[in-house]
Amino acid sequence: MLVFGDSFAAGSRVAQESAWPAVLEAAEPGLEVVNLGVDGYSLAQSLLRYRGLREAVAHDVVVLTLSPRADLWRDVNTLRALLGWQSYRVMPRFVLDGGLELVPSPYDPPVAVHADNASGLGPRLRDHLRRYDRFYVPWMWEPMSGLPARSVLVKFILARWHAALMRRRQEEALEPGSEAVAVSARIVQTMRAEAAARGAGFVLVLLPSEIDLGRLRRRRGYRDEWRAIATAIARDGVACVDLADALVAAPADRIDRGVDGTHHGPRANQLIATVVGRALAAPAAACGAGASPPGS
Repeated sequence: MLVFGDSFAAGSRVAQESAWPAVLEAAEPGLEVVNLGVDGYSLAQSLLRYRGLREAVAHDVVVLTLSPRADLWRDVNTLRALLGWQSYRVMPRFVLDGGLELVPSPYDPPVAVHADNASGLGPRLRDHLRRYDRFYVPWMWEPMSGLPARSVLVKFILARWHAALMRRRQEEALEPGSEAVAVSARIVQTMRAEAAARGAGFVLVLLPSEIDLGRLRRRRGYRDEWRAIATAIARDGVACVDLADALVAAPADRIDRGVDGTHHGPRANQLIATVVGRALAAPAAACGAGASPPGS
């Protein structure tokens, strides 16, 4: 089994033997799990990683994890620095242009971005961001002229406005009718088809982040939003495991956090492995209704 996804697939912030893919492998005799999750990955990067490995690694099942609040916005963003990350590599992304079309980075090698923009945002990067990055705001990053360019107060107001705009656009990415959801759904369908072409099964795992869990517990509306996202992405017969209900229903002492207070801790990873293992033995017919809580 090959596992793809972001830091929640990788089991970030716990020892790797405590990450849920390793726990799942240890609990299932005869199952070999290769954990290919990478911190910060988008679904697009997971699909590209699968394409790079699928001929070299024999596999029977492909598992792709999705943590909607952490992941969906990444598939309409190409420069993570626009949202405050210390990352200036221009990421590839997919667009829907009839089919699923790859838009590669305009820089090869990736480090060429630094020389091309050493004195500020260059025309090549500016044009790319304007076309493909939904978090690029020209008035924030392109030079102003006149009095606003010299006013500290104007710059402060624009910075605050920009921060609020970034938060709003991340929230908009969670709407079932958003571009982010549409692109993610097509990536899921494509990855399933490419796995099937090699005789492998495919399972989408909806894995709430630790922040999601708090919201799912407190907000009825967020549960409805979560299920709407699940239905929009895991459609057309995609086998799906939705961990939301199982994690929300778990006793408080089974939900812990990683070493820095973020992500899931060892006990939560154990629970995730248990639910995923049971679901793989009898895959759910639909996603969006949530997985049943595991027994004691």
